[in-house]
Amino acid sequence: IIRSMVPHQDGDHGQSVPSELADPEANSRAIKSLSYVLGSDLTGICEIPEYAWFSHKEDGREIRPYHKYAVVMLIDQGYDTMEGASGDDWASGPQSMRGYLRGAEIAGVMAEFLRARGVPARPQTNADSDVLQIPLILWSGLGELSRIGELVLNPFVGPRFKSVVLTTDLPLVADQPIDFGLQDFCTNCLKFARACPCHSIPVV
Repeated sequence: IIRSMVPHQDGDHGQSVPSELADPEANSRAIKSLSYVLGSDLTGICEIPEYAWFSHKEDGREIRPYHKYAVVMLIDQGYDTMEGASGDDWASGPQSMRGYLRGAEIAGVMAEFLRARGVPARPQTNADSDVLQIPLILWSGLGELSRIGELVLNPFVGPRFKSVVLTTDLPLVADQPIDFGLQDFCTNCLKFARACPCHSIPVV
């Protein structure tokens, strides 16, 4: 299903931002409110660093950075489902894809909303993304880098989220990266390092 949405991700990118949408603070409040109404659980904003863009598409076409801002949204996979899933069952897989699909739907609706007003915008989904989402999650203040496979932990939903990104040139106010003590905790805990079967995580 999510692949069928890919042809709609590009659309008409728009050319410029209308004068009535020139207020970054008002735009940021509005875009976050819209994301929450549509179903995002946590939303942050950041400027996109150049290294966060992929260099090429799957077919070899070069990707040149084309938008300034990223609206990063996290979809909670659900505590009960993730607590009951072993990772090798029929629950965790569909729940994971539900998160990706819901995120793609939200970002797609938001992109169409902005493009209809002449604002350049594109949803970046797990089926077709021109950006690396992990650094954008960090820069938008939605988590800290961790030592587990999910890479980023959020202080409210931990690792049980799927991310989606909307890139745009709509003037926005960037959020700041957060420090909720995760790196310091990991440095002193070392449980993952001790339990790693192939010793790929350093103890020091």
